[in-house]
Amino acid sequence: MASLVSMVGCGGSGAATNSTTKTSSTSSQQSAQLTVTPSTLNIGSVGVGSSGTATASLAATGGDVTVTSASSSNSRFVLSGISLPLTIPAGQTAEFTVTFTPQATGAVSGTLTFSSDATPSSITDTVAGTGTAATTQTYTVQLSWAASTSSNIVGYNIYRSPLGSACGAYARVNSTLNPSTSFGDSSVADGQTYCYVTTAVNSSNQESPFSTPVEATVPAQ
Repeated sequence: MASLVSMVGCGGSGAATNSTTKTSSTSSQQSAQLTVTPSTLNIGSVGVGSSGTATASLAATGGDVTVTSASSSNSRFVLSGISLPLTIPAGQTAEFTVTFTPQATGAVSGTLTFSSDATPSSITDTVAGTGTAATTQTYTVQLSWAASTSSNIVGYNIYRSPLGSACGAYARVNSTLNPSTSFGDSSVADGQTYCYVTTAVNSSNQESPFSTPVEATVPAQ
């Protein structure tokens, strides 16, 4: 079992004149931007016929942004978790989930495209995953960590990344806030090594920094 440690006018003479200044209603919107994090969402290895998920987020900066459409270039990747059109207030984020369902072994990739009234009017996010041979054996990585000592903590988020040369490019694996200090991740693949971190979330929806990462290796068949 992996163990994680949580962290939290002036008057004057002369004839009066009337003037009207017209401001552009679109000036503030032209400065609004929509971004997506992470820029590449790697769901990792998933058995053929099974599904794996990962969570990403859209963020509005410089003004409110209304997302009008979202599409996937590859039907193996299905986006869910947001209802369109969706208005994201400036400085806020909206999370969405991508489900990867491979139909054959091998690496698969795709592009998510989001259209909005921001500048630019569309952005993209790369999604990737690897289909592995279906097996009857399944594994679950069991995680546990010490409770946060910060006040008003209402739950935790768990993030995972495939281990390359180092841990990084984390994607959230829990679809809803986890109320306890333990979690079982069953969307893992045989023979893979993963990095995990957690964060604590308080009642104001403020999220702590990542905990110290730990590694977990799934046995090979």
